[in-house]
Amino acid sequence: MVLQLTDFTSEITDEELREFTSEYYIPSALHPVVPAADASIADFPVGKVGVYTRFFEFANQRVPLSLFMCNVLNHYRLHISQLHCIGAAKISNFEVNCRLLAINPTVHLFRAFYHTCWSNGWVSFSKRAGRLQCYTEKLDALRRWREMFFWVDDALVPWNFAFYTDVLLGGILSTKDNT
Repeated sequence: MVLQLTDFTSEITDEELREFTSEYYIPSALHPVVPAADASIADFPVGKVGVYTRFFEFANQRVPLSLFMCNVLNHYRLHISQLHCIGAAKISNFEVNCRLLAINPTVHLFRAFYHTCWSNGWVSFSKRAGRLQCYTEKLDALRRWREMFFWVDDALVPWNFAFYTDVLLGGILSTKDNT
C-alpha cells in the first residue's frame, strides 16, 4: 500500500497543542490551530502551513526557523508541509555539525553531501554516493509522525511555494497554489 499526504489527518487535540506550543515556545502570533478532524496536511487553509510536531521533537527545529533551513527550502522550492521529519533532521544535523566545526552551512555545501528523494509526496534527503560523508549514523524511522500536525501562519516560512499535489520520480506534475 502506497501512503499519500492525504491519507493522514491530525490527531492533535486543543490541549495537546496548547502544551506543545508552550513547551516549544511557538509564539501565539503565529496563530497555531488544530486542523479540522477530516483535514490532511495538504488541506491547509489560505495563509496557513501545516507543521508536524516531530519537526520540533525529533528534528530539533525551532521558531523562527534557521536561515539555513529557509535557504534549503528555498533552493529546493520545498513546501515545509511536505518535508519529511527525517529530512528536517538531516538539515538540522548538517547545520549543527557545520557550526561545531566553525563552518558556515551553505546550500552548496549541503548539496555536496545530500540529494533530494521523494516518497509519496514527502521530501527527504539521501547521502550522495562516494566516500564523502557528513553523518554516517542511520536515522531510525519514525512512527505516527504524520498524524500529529497543526496549522500556523505561513509567516513561519519567508517564501511562498506551491504545494505539490502529484509527484512522480521527483518530477512535479501539478501544484496546489495556496498563495
